[in-house]
Amino acid sequence: MLHFLKKISPKFYFKIKDNLNPNRIKIIFNTTWLLIEKFFRIGLGFFVTALVARYLGPKDFGLLSYAISLMALFESFINLGLNSVLKKYLLYWPDKKGKLLGTTLFLRFISALSIVTMLLLLLPHYYKYTPGLRAIIYILSLSLIFKVFDLVDLWYESQVKSKYSTIVKSVAIISISAFKLVLIYLQAPLYYFAWAVTIEAILCTLGYIYLLKRQKEPLDAWKFDIEIFKKLYAECWPLILSSIAVMIYMKIDQIMLKHLADERAVGIYSVAVKLSEPWGFVAVNIIASIFPTIVLAKQKSLKDYYNKLQKLFSFMTCFALIISIPITIFAHQIIGLIFSEKYVESVPILQIHIWSNLFVFWAVAQDPWDIVEKHTKFVCFKSVFAAILNVGLNFYLIPRYQGIGAAWATLISYSMVGFFFNLLHRKTRKAFRSQFKSLLFWKYLRTIKK
Repeated sequence: MLHFLKKISPKFYFKIKDNLNPNRIKIIFNTTWLLIEKFFRIGLGFFVTALVARYLGPKDFGLLSYAISLMALFESFINLGLNSVLKKYLLYWPDKKGKLLGTTLFLRFISALSIVTMLLLLLPHYYKYTPGLRAIIYILSLSLIFKVFDLVDLWYESQVKSKYSTIVKSVAIISISAFKLVLIYLQAPLYYFAWAVTIEAILCTLGYIYLLKRQKEPLDAWKFDIEIFKKLYAECWPLILSSIAVMIYMKIDQIMLKHLADERAVGIYSVAVKLSEPWGFVAVNIIASIFPTIVLAKQKSLKDYYNKLQKLFSFMTCFALIISIPITIFAHQIIGLIFSEKYVESVPILQIHIWSNLFVFWAVAQDPWDIVEKHTKFVCFKSVFAAILNVGLNFYLIPRYQGIGAAWATLISYSMVGFFFNLLHRKTRKAFRSQFKSLLFWKYLRTIKK
């Protein structure tokens, strides 16, 4: 990207090069690649998802959303809470890259295979699922096996080389978006859209393998190592519970809506989530790009480390407000324009759900700090408690208020895990103070040095 910038604007290129150190330039452009891919995915995803939702209608769109949420819940079991810890050790132990990636790949593949096998054995005996819904779940479950290769993306993130993996993901989303448009044109049945999700995972896997071979990465060095396994497990077991708990309070609302209300309620709620939730993934990508800087800053200077964290919280607060305020004001127009008036009941749900992003951004920004300071047990505690709280609130609110009740359950749960729980632990009160101070974000962002 630097060479491209040099060609289109040499003056701006040399200004950046002269005023920023090479490491910061690398981080800026890595973050840029991540954001380009994420905003591209969000933009294209909005357009295609809107057309799919219009075509399927609230009931069928609700069934598809329910099955996808179920797979997301299973995916948290497969990831094993390893993402952040793996990136940390890829930075600390670059000479053990093959063993780290090989061990993680083996563990995830065994987990994915176990879950798919369980679904194949148990689903036929669950009488509440129709044959059509079972077929959709079977198709989507195949994507779990291929998504284990997403750890290649983690490797590139840890090396601040996200350009390569973003190209793979962008090609996959373009291909699948075109496929979905063809399905709409041909008036294809519902289960074809489930195949689109699985094919996207397959395309990403093939792209990652091609990428590694082209860059001559020694795949034969990816080996399972029992000592690496013990080290990862010792640090990650609280994060395994935490990641499962996080996915529960992120996805259980759509699953519970199906059982406590109906498929149409899931479809109405899913439209609001489609407009609200992707912003959290943008925040995750921002943090993924600067994660190495936060980790390494602790080793150099505590003052610089805490300054970076305060500025990070302040930026996330500003970002959340820039997103949440306009969407709250123009929710009716946005949903009417993108998804049609069939989904007008999604408006109040979106106006509530969008504000959960403030607490999601804070929680995501705190993640590097929790990993560096080894607060994994407390992270596990607050995530599990928030999941229990979310399930309890959904049980109470969904029968009374359906999607609006689920949105309030989400907002309350996110606020607890992303903010209020930090008051309970002596070591995380510093994070609570930084989050609270970040509400005056302009005060801290204007102090950013070159």
